[in-house]
Amino acid sequence: MYKRILLLIALLYTLACSNTEETTINSFHKTITVQHQNKMGISIYYQETNSIKPTIYFLSASTSDRRSYEHIYNHLAKQGYVVVGISTQSFASDFMSYHFYDAITYARKICTEKGLSDDRQIGLIGHSSGAGVLPSLGYMLFTQDKLGKDGRFIFGMSPWIDFQFKDSMKLPKNTNFVTQLFENDHTTDPRIYLDMYKLMDVKHKTFIMVKEGGNHQTPFYAEPKELVQKGIYAPIESLASFTFFNQNKEKIFSKNDISTKYLHIEAEGTLPSDKEYQHLLSSFQRSHNSSGCKPTENYAPNPREESCFNYINQ
Repeated sequence: MYKRILLLIALLYTLACSNTEETTINSFHKTITVQHQNKMGISIYYQETNSIKPTIYFLSASTSDRRSYEHIYNHLAKQGYVVVGISTQSFASDFMSYHFYDAITYARKICTEKGLSDDRQIGLIGHSSGAGVLPSLGYMLFTQDKLGKDGRFIFGMSPWIDFQFKDSMKLPKNTNFVTQLFENDHTTDPRIYLDMYKLMDVKHKTFIMVKEGGNHQTPFYAEPKELVQKGIYAPIESLASFTFFNQNKEKIFSKNDISTKYLHIEAEGTLPSDKEYQHLLSSFQRSHNSSGCKPTENYAPNPREESCFNYINQ
């Protein structure tokens, strides 16, 4: 009888554990007006108030709705991070970095009020034009404002032009820097993001290619599930883990290339092979896309247009 009671207790304990509710994610949403009457959307995702966590800011592409990336926000929030999604409702390249900076300043205030962040551990993620502004925005936040003293990173997915970026904008050496591209993405001139990548004089940086059909739209969707999990979630998790907790360095910054079914991660600090670069450039040129070194008349000039056109992959 005693053994049966013990077995019953063990069974009840197992059932109780298996029925544990999923982590609850809370959210805050606000639209604010910043410089030049531009509207910025802000969403904050977190597990609980009054619990300081590393904070990750995610910058949306062009005028895309920030909630298009909600699957990424929720995934990272479940890992214990505070995630802030930001989008611009009026794309204005002349002031993009400043608009995002104003939105982040507002979000930081809300995070402080809720006891979510103390600005000591910060990650910046962006997609397309949202990724393009990351170098200059990182300069404003990390170099000028000295945020992220206990950990800071930049993760740019298919970055476009940074209209405010100048050679003099040096990031702190301990800024971990990652540029990510998708193999079927020919939207952006590769000379743009490779030029910016070379200028990043930091201790740890790498270049990632997402394989298995990844394209410019992949970050918007949670499907195909395995591609998104392995190609987007996993490298961000590895980068955050190393940046904030000094773990999993070799998963993101390795002395040798890392090649899996879904990812090719270049050896730390190196550029894609010349063969790969020529393939990227010719694919972009065949696509006849207008998102090149010289933007259309609707955008501000590329401050590194000449350097972009004269880019040499070495």
